[in-house]
Amino acid sequence: MTNEPQLANLILKALTILLVLHPIAAGLAFLTLLPVIASCCVFHPAPWIISLVLSVATTIMSTIVFAADLALVLMAKHKLRDQHTVNVTVSFGNGVWIVLVSTFFTWAAMILLAARVCYCCGFGRYDIYPMPYHMTERLICH
Repeated sequence: MTNEPQLANLILKALTILLVLHPIAAGLAFLTLLPVIASCCVFHPAPWIISLVLSVATTIMSTIVFAADLALVLMAKHKLRDQHTVNVTVSFGNGVWIVLVSTFFTWAAMILLAARVCYCCGFGRYDIYPMPYHMTERLICH
């Protein structure tokens, strides 16, 4: 696309940095999963809170990765539209759609984790830790 080798090297370095973000986002998603798995063995709210904090970072990273992929495809389409000597087409491939779906599910998981940690939207404290029988007698109105 360009005859200047310095500009081509700069573009390749930027593209490499952009593509390195994908494994970072995948690693953050895995790190978010580990405290949730640990919460199956430990009945304490700390793993859920750690997972929520990690999911916020994962959501931000996956959104940045999706925006960068989208910008890359749109810019390449725009630049190649002006070039009439190059017989190359650019389209939204499987990668962009996979990142879009993973970003959507990451946002959904973060919202569900927030509801679980904050005990809202039907995720009550007594759903997880059942109330002892002797405490239920106080709730009955006579």
